[in-house]
Amino acid sequence: MTIDPKIIEFFNKRKKVFITTHVRPDGDAVGSSLALFHFLRLQGHYAMLSFPSMFPDFHKWFPGIEEALIFPHKQSRIKQFLEGADLIIAVDFNDLKRNAELGKYLNELNVAKMLIDHHPNPANGFAFSVWNTAYCAAGEAVFDLIEAIDKNALKDQKIASCLYAAIISDSGSFRFPAVTEKTFGIASKLLASGIDHSQIQRDVYDNFTERRLRFWGHCVTEKMEILEEFNAAFIPITKEDFLKFGTKASDTENLVNFPMSIKHVNISVILVEHADFIKFSFRSKDDFPVNELAEKYFNGGGHVNAAGGESKSNMETAIQELKDSLKMWSKGI
Repeated sequence: MTIDPKIIEFFNKRKKVFITTHVRPDGDAVGSSLALFHFLRLQGHYAMLSFPSMFPDFHKWFPGIEEALIFPHKQSRIKQFLEGADLIIAVDFNDLKRNAELGKYLNELNVAKMLIDHHPNPANGFAFSVWNTAYCAAGEAVFDLIEAIDKNALKDQKIASCLYAAIISDSGSFRFPAVTEKTFGIASKLLASGIDHSQIQRDVYDNFTERRLRFWGHCVTEKMEILEEFNAAFIPITKEDFLKFGTKASDTENLVNFPMSIKHVNISVILVEHADFIKFSFRSKDDFPVNELAEKYFNGGGHVNAAGGESKSNMETAIQELKDSLKMWSKGI
């Protein structure tokens, strides 16, 4: 993707930049936003990174993550930084006002905003944009931006490691349909920096605690249901499940992909119970558009093969809503 020359010109002078990503940040969100944070600092800009909610413990290995501020814990310091800020950058999500209390606060500030993302249907109001649904991960968008401004910065191992982790996180280690020839080209350039790609793979995927692994085992053996008529599988996870294993919602990251290893399963869904809603995560194979399913029935959206939604119902009703939605979808209703 060609970067708008106005963006490059904007960063020619030292700026005060605030970076954030989405609630419950995953590997792509953490890696891409951290890579951008390191890059802007390297370029001499005054940068701050803040997450709207706490990141999972298994992301603590990311270089520099200890410098990220958690909004609920550091509100006064963050708001002070935003006074006189030149730019707010939203990474790996496309609508500030949907991003919990931090997003709502940022959305109302009279500060220029920039979008770096790959999700469809972004909100209006961004002065700058590095956005394309062809990106398999936000990490690809950050890579393009850095390469356009100063490609030598990609030799920095902190930046390269964060970007590589971001890309393998959202691409399932290069196996999801969104991966392109460009994705492998980017990975090759990042490897040229000297990063330890095997160690990054282990950090991203082989990072389970015993508690989390036993929790996953419980989810698969005791909770997973197969809907053969729809070639679908779903896993409902309640607050009691989390309490039993001492786990939390972040421990479900990537669990939705697990049922997809079953040969005939083309659609996988996990339903996670929160205080006042049920969060849906959808995955699919081939060209089944789970983003359209999520948007039509669950007030959600996302990518063709990866989407999210929610229901205000209890778990029992939400499960029935899922079954009904698949039945109606199959009938074109």
